[in-house]
Amino acid sequence: MTADPPGASEPSETPGPSETSGAAETSGAVETSEAAETGGATPDEVMSPRGPDGASPQRTRLAWRRTALTHTVCLLLLLRLASVGSPFSAAVAVVAALGMLAWIAAIWLIQQRITAMAARVPAAAGRTLPGFAVITSSYALLGVVLLVLG
Repeated sequence: MTADPPGASEPSETPGPSETSGAAETSGAVETSEAAETGGATPDEVMSPRGPDGASPQRTRLAWRRTALTHTVCLLLLLRLASVGSPFSAAVAVVAALGMLAWIAAIWLIQQRITAMAARVPAAAGRTLPGFAVITSSYALLGVVLLVLG
């Protein structure tokens, strides 16, 4: 076996003058066609896996779905508390109905948020988060009312 001198079998990494001008013309055409396809957005904006707030839209949608599951579990626990321990009365029925209304409002808000996340540039959360704070607090308040009634 013979050793080749350094650089003998390796191609040159610096392009010649003719290679440089052809690459510039080709990349300019590609950049122009990409800008036309994406509505003027830069490739970083189009290919970015993160939304404008820094969160990944897929992960954010999954988080909203977990929130829906959590609200469903809260409703089921509230209904279980309403059905066990106290005799059925109009007050218990009203509390259970209010719990179901809170759950419907939570699911509606979640669906609105998921729909907003489907846009190219997701909308800000706006009043969604305060709405969830009110709904979550209502579960706690309704649970306390059921405990007092029972």
